[in-house]
Amino acid sequence: MAADRSEGEKNPFFKIEDLRNLEVSIQGRNSTSTVQFEEGSLRLTEILEDGMWIEAPIRSCSIGHSLVLDIQGKKISKKSAEKLESKIHVLGVIAKVEIDAEGVKKGVQNVKVRFKEFSMKDWKALLKYFSERQWSLNMLIKQTRK
Repeated sequence: MAADRSEGEKNPFFKIEDLRNLEVSIQGRNSTSTVQFEEGSLRLTEILEDGMWIEAPIRSCSIGHSLVLDIQGKKISKKSAEKLESKIHVLGVIAKVEIDAEGVKKGVQNVKVRFKEFSMKDWKALLKYFSERQWSLNMLIKQTRK
């Protein structure tokens, strides 16, 4: 009877814990302009192979500026916050800055950061986690469309 089966037996491709949110915390400073970024002032918007796009406070950085960042992911559940096993410290250079009308209203600019000095092992561990989560969600979508 279907009602007696566990969640894993119902859908071997998806576990309910995969729906836990992943909170990414980015802290650091712009070492060129000496602007310090408070916790929550930087938001990850896209991951690249050797960098990322972030939302940063408007006029906090420009192309060519150097950033020193600490990036940490946390799995968030209703019961507790469980830290990922890796935290990464990076030195990066701003490769591109984009400001749009919506960003101006929110007081943010989009910044493309290219990593110059970082632990490839730690970065790959974080990328692997994101990739596994994406795969799980893709499988869920595929199963629900059947």
